[in-house]
Amino acid sequence: MSRHTLTLLGGLPDALRVSAAVLHEALGALLEGDRLATRFAVEGESVRKGPRPVWLDAACDFAITGLSAGSALLALEAPTLREVDASRFGRADEPMGEQTPGHLLGGVLASLVEAPSDDIVADRALLEGCAKFARVSGGGFDGIRLEGLRGRSGPLLISSRDAVRIERLRDETPRSQAARVAGTLDTVSASRANIVLTLKDG
Repeated sequence: MSRHTLTLLGGLPDALRVSAAVLHEALGALLEGDRLATRFAVEGESVRKGPRPVWLDAACDFAITGLSAGSALLALEAPTLREVDASRFGRADEPMGEQTPGHLLGGVLASLVEAPSDDIVADRALLEGCAKFARVSGGGFDGIRLEGLRGRSGPLLISSRDAVRIERLRDETPRSQAARVAGTLDTVSASRANIVLTLKDG
């Protein structure tokens, strides 16, 4: 299990008072963002037709282990992908095995608010999910702070102002479309949704 904290900044000092609607929206946006970011990282698309995979629902089933006063700090605990599905993510060469959906979503959010636009890897649905999460901070709070993210020495801060930039990037991102690639089937993986094609030019 891995621990994260989500803090709604700007609450009443020394008081635990959070609107049920805001809390519902924040947790719903976090859960949706986790699902989108994890599926995008694993399968290359954040949304697919048909039911969600069982492993994805299990991976995104985080637990709230504490709620503190002041800026409404929520302590969260989530399983790593390896803990959820060792057959899929348990190999030593699988870099995502030690990640949680929170780590994956945090990485996407960090790139959206801190990196140049050219360094962002996301599709439209994932960008919309991130914008929805950023908009939560406009519900009477000053922003959202995420802590416990892999590869970061400090917290990640998200404000409602970031939602504007994320929505602009979403609108500039082309919709997914099918493409035909002709080649010879070279490799099929039993454990990944990947294939390798050899094209005519090698």
